[in-house]
Amino acid sequence: MRQRLVRLAFVPLLAAGCGSPPASPDGGALDDGGRDLLPLPDLTTPADMAEPKPPALPQLYKNSGTVLTDVNMVTVTFDGYPYRGAAEAFGEFVFGSKWFPAVTAEYGIKSGTHVEAVRLADKLDATMTDAQIAMLIEKHIQDGSLPAPSGRNFYYMVYFPSGTTISDGGSGGVSGASCSSFLGYHSEAKYMGTPFAYGVICDCDDNQDTITVTAAHELVEAATDPYPYTNPGYNLQPDPGDPWQIEIGQESADLCDAEGTIYENGVALQRIWSNAAAAEGTSPCVPMPDPDYAAVFPVPYDIPTASAGDTVTFTLMGWTAGNAQSWDLTIGQASYVDYTPTEQQARLSATTISPGDTVTLTMTVPRDADQHSGSIEGVLIESTKFAHVWPVAYQIQ
Repeated sequence: MRQRLVRLAFVPLLAAGCGSPPASPDGGALDDGGRDLLPLPDLTTPADMAEPKPPALPQLYKNSGTVLTDVNMVTVTFDGYPYRGAAEAFGEFVFGSKWFPAVTAEYGIKSGTHVEAVRLADKLDATMTDAQIAMLIEKHIQDGSLPAPSGRNFYYMVYFPSGTTISDGGSGGVSGASCSSFLGYHSEAKYMGTPFAYGVICDCDDNQDTITVTAAHELVEAATDPYPYTNPGYNLQPDPGDPWQIEIGQESADLCDAEGTIYENGVALQRIWSNAAAAEGTSPCVPMPDPDYAAVFPVPYDIPTASAGDTVTFTLMGWTAGNAQSWDLTIGQASYVDYTPTEQQARLSATTISPGDTVTLTMTVPRDADQHSGSIEGVLIESTKFAHVWPVAYQIQ
């Protein structure tokens, strides 16, 4: 049901005197029959009844760490890799594209160079860890197969074939295994004391577009946050009490991960979060922003507290930064929570919404939540086919 507040206009009475009853023709007061004059009703809308406005879209925070202002990228493939041509062509194309400056310039990235495409003959294990990948890169820098970083903003993009599973995604980064938990990631290491960034691109669905989209994702994140564990650059750092806490640490490509593939010269790429667009309240994922960008936000906009077994209820209001008339809603998994939507029994009162409409979200705090006292839990509400997300969260007492 559409729930909108009705604003009533107040039309003032045309009277000469506001504080006294009108005069009779002979100058005396008119007889009101002994009844007091009724006070005029206040027809203005109280401030607390005004329709809530959407909160500001989040901003990626610039930590004290550096960015790769002039990226020097090395493309690394292995014998038998079926997308070697696409990977090497991506390296030659990307820094001269319109896409690269459109998604990186506002974060201080000035340029990039494809230094070299290196083809390695190593026989890869069926399963590799991130530590083994870092050691592999360092070994080939040592033997001269790969150029040494030399402090020049180096980024090694390493493409792994489908026959190799990566068992973790970075030092303290993405957990799980490649293709079930992640398609790629970026991390950091050192050679002879010089730090360097590297990316891991996995072949998960035998699809060239997925390979280049993942490569684009990790390239931008490595440029804007090359040393995420020792010296972070740009990432999401919400204020305490902001529901975006359950997405803390997300990077520029993560926030637009489901925005749909875009193409330049036939190369599949990803949209990237723009602080500038977000600050203007427009579609924040660029280039080619979604003209129908829409999402929901909780009213009131806070993080309530709850205890194990409690049911927490939220009112969600729809809003659009574009032309959306109505859209679908789904419940998604947040990045930094202890429980899945199923474990929290998350459910919506309706699965479609329009601007200004509301739906109800309920979640039940798991019975064993006492072991996570103080933690912030919740879900993501995904809007439209591109899954524009907004977090909804509560804190366990």
